[in-house]
Amino acid sequence: MRSTIDISQIMTDATANAVGGLLPYIFVALVISILLGILRKRPEFAGIGCLGMLILWALVALGQFIKAHSTVFIVVGLLIALVLLIVVISCWDEIKEKVSTEVDNAQYRAETKRELNRQIAINREETQFQPYTDFVGKVGELNIAASIDVACHRAGKHYRILQNVYVPRGGGTSEIDVLLLHETGIYVIESKNLSGSIYGENRYSQWLRYKRNEEIPDQFPNPVRQNEGHIKALCHFLNIQAGRVPVYSYIVFGNKANIEHVEPVPTANIMSLWSLESRMLNSLNLLDPIIPPETIDRWHSMLQRCVNVSDAVKKAHKDRTTQRFQRFS
Repeated sequence: MRSTIDISQIMTDATANAVGGLLPYIFVALVISILLGILRKRPEFAGIGCLGMLILWALVALGQFIKAHSTVFIVVGLLIALVLLIVVISCWDEIKEKVSTEVDNAQYRAETKRELNRQIAINREETQFQPYTDFVGKVGELNIAASIDVACHRAGKHYRILQNVYVPRGGGTSEIDVLLLHETGIYVIESKNLSGSIYGENRYSQWLRYKRNEEIPDQFPNPVRQNEGHIKALCHFLNIQAGRVPVYSYIVFGNKANIEHVEPVPTANIMSLWSLESRMLNSLNLLDPIIPPETIDRWHSMLQRCVNVSDAVKKAHKDRTTQRFQRFS
């Protein structure tokens, strides 16, 4: 007489034997932790041991319940696995595309970070005999450009990024730290890679920065008004009439700056560097394309000569800025 094999009973017995073999060791470990907690007066050890005992007893009770209803659990588990398999098969293309996109974004971030570190190393070598604030400012601009580049790459539209654009303005120049030419508009970014607590309102021409453990603040020019001047000079240079092309003002502070005391301004987006990528990506995805790629490339070609300027132009701009605004150390 042939005997039938109960697969569910075999699986249940195997699981019970495996768990049963581990239970004594787990129990001993929990008892030791409780004793150590009592002897060394460490209540957290004793608490963890007691909590572990409760969890262990709960698992044993659950195991007994599963053993008593093994067939039901196996059938339900197989049904769930079948449903999950059907869902994965039906959505395989979407899952594959999403995974591929995330991998591509991760690789792009890694490449951007390597390029950023390379540029920082170059700037450190170039500015080793210049003031420290100049080097910090360049690092802030590089970080901003890298964050914007990643956001634009993820958004998937045509764009161009420029740094340190010296736009002609009234016999002098107006320096734009980072400029994004995008299908959704023009983004003018003013970088303030500062640390400490920032206090500012748009009605004041000077804002305040309190360093840690210092009572006397540093003053620096109102970045919102600065960027308004940059935007005006840029629109005049590109011959853009007011309202014809959307131009957005971004004021980006370093991650070590506390901007809780900065008054919100309706004409500018004020934020910390850590939130720039997500906020920029959100804006790029929500706004409709309005500028043709050909126009973006034409503007980019026009502005290239404002980037590749001579050292004399840079020095003249710095001297005028120093004379106009009170510098901070």
